[in-house]
Amino acid sequence: MNSSGVTRTGPNGQVASKVLPCSHWVDGRDHPVCRLLPVARRVIFAGYDEAELEWQYSPILWEEGAPETLEGWRNRGREHIATHEVREDLRYATAADAVLDLYLPEGSEPRPLAIFLHGGYWQMMDKADHGQFIKGIVDAGYGVAMLNYSLCPAVTIAEIADQIGEARTWLHAHAAELGYRDTGAVVIGHSAGAHLGALMCAGGRRESSKDFLGGFLGISGLYDLTPLLLLPVAATLGLQGPNGFRGLSPAFLTPPAGLRAVVAVGARESSEFHVQTEQFATHWSAHLGEVALIRVPDVAHFAVMEHLAEGALLDAALDLLATVG
Repeated sequence: MNSSGVTRTGPNGQVASKVLPCSHWVDGRDHPVCRLLPVARRVIFAGYDEAELEWQYSPILWEEGAPETLEGWRNRGREHIATHEVREDLRYATAADAVLDLYLPEGSEPRPLAIFLHGGYWQMMDKADHGQFIKGIVDAGYGVAMLNYSLCPAVTIAEIADQIGEARTWLHAHAAELGYRDTGAVVIGHSAGAHLGALMCAGGRRESSKDFLGGFLGISGLYDLTPLLLLPVAATLGLQGPNGFRGLSPAFLTPPAGLRAVVAVGARESSEFHVQTEQFATHWSAHLGEVALIRVPDVAHFAVMEHLAEGALLDAALDLLATVG
């Protein structure tokens, strides 16, 4: 035992107590009997200390089998690309990662486009990991644009948000050329992708492309970045610079008039993901009249995506595409 003692943590990661080195020494070693003294718990947000708050926002820690699930996504995504017609890596902006894959059904009249943004805590994953989740949308006769974007810490979230705005403008400008409708597009995002998708919707309300987007489906999203400002990840995401977080929490932004929005969360996700979803729905409902909220039973943060491949979230996406276009 060293002079600073050893910290012990409780079942949820909170600091429960600290073993302090005994003041009595025997043959130059700690006395075998040391006192266990409580350490004051420092609450930093919504009743959580730092370790608890970090746990709340770390699905990889609380969803059983998460690493294996994500590896399975990569394999399934690449199998999907290999077996489907797709225009890969269309460039929508100058950044190296600012590319998208476009799936278009054959022989149909132009219909509204679905735009998918992947998650990964703004730091990982790829559009190629998610193609399997939009198969039902393509099979129903809709085109889908699967976006990549630059990742932190090489860029900040603010820079990613700028890229997403460029993607919205590019997709609108190329609608006629590529063969989908230039109105009624539905943005679909998971986790960090839901955050970016909401920013895409809110950010376009004053631009020439404002009528391009008609719907939003946010799955297990992070819509208020305030809690992340208090965690070590803030530096990685570029939230600690001057005004690094300003305007980046879509919960507090104004959506475009007439947008239809649906948000979803897995029933087994952490409390904070439920709070994020509920508060976002409340804030945007004040502008839109109603934001539907779906609680998907018996799943957590990653498994919820299977319901976009087949289930309640696919139904919600198809309903938005059919009614907003």
